[in-house]
Amino acid sequence: MIDDQGQVHLIDCDDIMLAPAERDLWLLLDAFHQLPFTRNTRGILAAYQRTEGLEDPRRFVIGLMRADWHLMDISSYNRVFSQAHEDSEDLAAHWRTLNSYLPMQQNWAPSPEHSTDV
Repeated sequence: MIDDQGQVHLIDCDDIMLAPAERDLWLLLDAFHQLPFTRNTRGILAAYQRTEGLEDPRRFVIGLMRADWHLMDISSYNRVFSQAHEDSEDLAAHWRTLNSYLPMQQNWAPSPEHSTDV
């Protein structure tokens, strides 16, 4: 979590020790899940490294964690919308979230801002 002063705090939900460190780092670096990335990723990375001691995060693992999140969300929403359903505010929010992942170029085009920071 990032507090109002921009300080990074990690919260252990019991599965953090099971996943690669880059999973947690990805959540901090890419909290909005879309390009372009506008966060101060260098500051977040430095704070994470001071706390967790991860010297050199593996960029491809961070990318895999991001892809995993996107694919799980898309799959989940696909199940919802492929079944009979009635319109609701929740369903409208799900539709907006699903569409935020599309088109894929928007979220997966090469990004100089992201690739140079981590």
